[in-house]
Amino acid sequence: MIPFSFEIFPNGNASRAPRANASLPFIAALPRFAGSLYFPIDFGIEIHKLDYTFGFIIGTTMEFRMKNHMPKPLVFFLAMTFLLLACRLPGMLPLTPQPDMETSADRVIEVLNGQDWVLLQSLAPEQYTEEDFAKPGTLTFTAVVTNEKPVYFNYGWCATDEATLQQNVEHIVVSLFLNGGELGGNVVHNLSFQSSNELVCADFGVLLSNWEPGEYELKAVAAFDEKINDGLDDYNAGDYIFIYNVTVEE
Repeated sequence: MIPFSFEIFPNGNASRAPRANASLPFIAALPRFAGSLYFPIDFGIEIHKLDYTFGFIIGTTMEFRMKNHMPKPLVFFLAMTFLLLACRLPGMLPLTPQPDMETSADRVIEVLNGQDWVLLQSLAPEQYTEEDFAKPGTLTFTAVVTNEKPVYFNYGWCATDEATLQQNVEHIVVSLFLNGGELGGNVVHNLSFQSSNELVCADFGVLLSNWEPGEYELKAVAAFDEKINDGLDDYNAGDYIFIYNVTVEE
């Protein structure tokens, strides 16, 4: 069951996944669903790919020396200069600004159990049917965000009982992205709760705040490796993708 309400949080039902180590700064996966959902730590800083130009620059320099008999000390100097530039360039070029992302699962739970937050999807005017959510494909949303309240961006899955939920998530891999970079387990928190209509749910989300004005893309991808049933309906294998084009105003 893909779409669900967050009315449960004000009632204090959101919690860490059972048996999670409270000393860790993140919850890697629901322990009761061992090996089901994995969040590799990938900071997605594409600028570091520029480091690979160093090999090309050195190769070009050496080729020039061979053809034009450039003095070896000069070649060495140029090579070291390019090496230093290759190391420093990623830090010198401006990166796309990112909002703050809460690393403490306890703090996320505290916020979600209160009223001072907003669900990203609730800011989007787009309306989709249950049939749209229930099949593989891409759903696109637009949202205008301010810094008045933290924003919760997530993917959640519910089933009729614990056994069904466990069986379901063994065939689902969830990934959350910000501006093309996959978010890691230090900011993507694994929560479990019971919904207001008595479904048991697993949720994966990130709490964002302090946005810089500008445009952002957030994406949630749930990859189903086979058809599953949540106790109510069947859901086909495939990628269920949710894209949020976010504008942050001053």
